[in-house]
Amino acid sequence: MASRDAPLDDTVGAREPPAPAAPHDDTRRKEQAQIGDDLAGELEFVEHLETAKCGLWRWRPAWLQPFASKKVYLAVQGLIGLLSMALNSYFIGTITTIEKRFQVPSATSGVIASATDAGYVSSLLVVSYFGSRGSKPRYIASGAFVAGLCCFAFAVPHLIYGAGADMRALSLEFGEYSETQTSSNTSSSSASPPLCGQPIVEDCAPESGSFGLPIIFFVGANFLIGAGGAMYFTLSVAYLDDNTRKNKAPFMIAVSLVIRMLGPSTGFLMASYSLAHFVEPSLTPAITNKDPRWIGAWWMGYVVFGTLLCLLAPVMAAFPPELPRSARRRVLAGGAAAAPARRSFRGSVGLVFSALGVLASGWLITRFRPRPRLLAAWNIFAEVLDVVGYSSWAFLGCPANRLQGTFGNDGSWNLTAPCNSACDCGREMKYTPICVTESFTTFYSPCHAGCYLTEVINDKRTFSNCSCALNNKVVDGACITDCSGNFTVFLIMQSILRFLQATGKSGNMLLQFRSVNEEDKSMSIAIMEILLCCLVYIPAPIVFGIILDSVCLVWGETCGHSGNCWFYDGHMLRYVINFTASGCLVLGLILDIGVWFYAKDLQVYDNDLSTPDVQEPLKK
Repeated sequence: MASRDAPLDDTVGAREPPAPAAPHDDTRRKEQAQIGDDLAGELEFVEHLETAKCGLWRWRPAWLQPFASKKVYLAVQGLIGLLSMALNSYFIGTITTIEKRFQVPSATSGVIASATDAGYVSSLLVVSYFGSRGSKPRYIASGAFVAGLCCFAFAVPHLIYGAGADMRALSLEFGEYSETQTSSNTSSSSASPPLCGQPIVEDCAPESGSFGLPIIFFVGANFLIGAGGAMYFTLSVAYLDDNTRKNKAPFMIAVSLVIRMLGPSTGFLMASYSLAHFVEPSLTPAITNKDPRWIGAWWMGYVVFGTLLCLLAPVMAAFPPELPRSARRRVLAGGAAAAPARRSFRGSVGLVFSALGVLASGWLITRFRPRPRLLAAWNIFAEVLDVVGYSSWAFLGCPANRLQGTFGNDGSWNLTAPCNSACDCGREMKYTPICVTESFTTFYSPCHAGCYLTEVINDKRTFSNCSCALNNKVVDGACITDCSGNFTVFLIMQSILRFLQATGKSGNMLLQFRSVNEEDKSMSIAIMEILLCCLVYIPAPIVFGIILDSVCLVWGETCGHSGNCWFYDGHMLRYVINFTASGCLVLGLILDIGVWFYAKDLQVYDNDLSTPDVQEPLKK
């Protein structure tokens, strides 16, 4: 034992030196340092990676790189989507004019409309497979460019056939107009209103009666537009989802949808503007656009949309396969890139209430993160209101526009009456409606009203000496009904339903994205879209075209060939359209209940929110 008087060690009270590091601790430090160096090197590599830079082929200037961001992509992608949706609604807005111009029934126009979805479904699997392995923006750009070229192809029939003989006859340059005309005047011009007892001489030009070539152009162009649209609708949202954190995806997708939902309104506005202009700009029309014989410049919008799509295509192609910020975040997360997730959105409404609904639902889902079953239950609620709304529209209509005539024994509409039986108004008579203002009755033509005299006073044509309207005022054009009250009610109901429908879009997208395994997502979405196209998008225009034809009262006829429908049974049309739509919604409601049942265990949101959204390039 040491003596109490022994000298103290000079280290007493000082800190003991650290124990020597174990060999495995040194190894761990070296591995961590190596990982840090490798990660920093990989991030620096991503900064200079050619595939993460904006540009076309080898042209990737430095000033262009700030545009490689989600916001810029969202704007370009939204504009292409807007034009794609506008193109669809423009076709809907002009199809009746195309029917009149080329004398095709609604069933045939339904086939033309279905060609878009046929092209879409035929290329869907190919696009889903190759799109996940290449540059999505370039695939989207190629689809937009093809759609743009097909827009020009849609206008080719106008270049070939022009305004047509009927419209040329209704122009001041080619028509034959006089201040006063009696039934003793004989004219082969379709501009002259057909009076009672006046011989009819049809102008059966080579273009009249059958228009097989334009239909081929329309079907082919729509088919390729659908094929090009498959690239956009299946890859554009996938690219946005791949480059956005999952917890931020609902709002970003909602913004994308809102931009796209402006498309239908844009298309209908363009259709209204185009159809207000005469089909041939070089001719001066002798009738106004209120006349049912009027054919507007249906081709004009296709030229505009085609030009814009062709201009936006190279802009979209300039985006890299992966945005730089997403690439840096992927490296931080361990290099595991998310599997592609895509969904086709075929929006049909451009109303402001739809946009508000999508924005509201996107924000609410991002903010409160409702459970999957709540998202599915909301869709059921909105679907029930849809069924009620569409069913009620069957009883909300305008006052009947009475067309003179009665149903024949074969169910057809018979325009012959005792008062006009001596006028010899044949089936080849052109549709030139006139209105008896006192009885508010529309006659198919002055001949069917038994009129023997017509005159133009102050640019307004009137008819007199009419055996079917004795001592009554008869004016040119169909009788116009006042439907402002019911139309206002319809708009209010439609706005509410559109808002509710739109609130389910973001939730539906999330359920779609999260309902399958990552490795099966691409193929499952492709299969779903194929089923939708085969069961809904392709047959629907044909079925509804057949329904429209079934309630047609008066068909046009030219040179022995049946043409387009001139007059529908308004009451029956309202019933069959709305009740058919309600039946389809009931089937959708049943399927929504199935989604609610199976959605309880879905993992909708990103559970790991710890990885920062990279704002600046990382530094060593």
